[in-house]
Amino acid sequence: MYTIDQEKGNFAIDLLSKNLRQTINATSSMLIPLENELESVLNYVNFENLKTNIEYNVIFNIDNTNIKVPPLSIVTLVENAVKHSKIETKNDGYIEISTSIEDGKFVISIVDNGVGFDVNSISENSCGIKNTKDRFALLLNGELEI
Repeated sequence: MYTIDQEKGNFAIDLLSKNLRQTINATSSMLIPLENELESVLNYVNFENLKTNIEYNVIFNIDNTNIKVPPLSIVTLVENAVKHSKIETKNDGYIEISTSIEDGKFVISIVDNGVGFDVNSISENSCGIKNTKDRFALLLNGELEI
């Protein structure tokens, strides 16, 4: 990237170093503030935008950040949306992350307007989703619904 655009190369190195730092820091905490996880999401998406020359639009509709989540959990779900939703094929493709309180429970929603898929087609060998689901259950007594 440096041979084409030094400023873009500097930005890419900055994003990569932030992502590496966040990944390393993730091993030291079981739970992190939601704000930190959302920053990781933004860094991931910005890096993907540079890497693929596709603009993935992320909409943050966050009413409340007063919760801690497992590190790299939301990032994992956004990564799945980027890889499998095919939102890049739409002119108005987006991934929306929102928070709400429903029936006294804190809810984090990740929605995209991609092509959709059959939830029964999720492989039992899908480590990312399985690990995220297990971490929400064990650490927060929460559940992951796809």
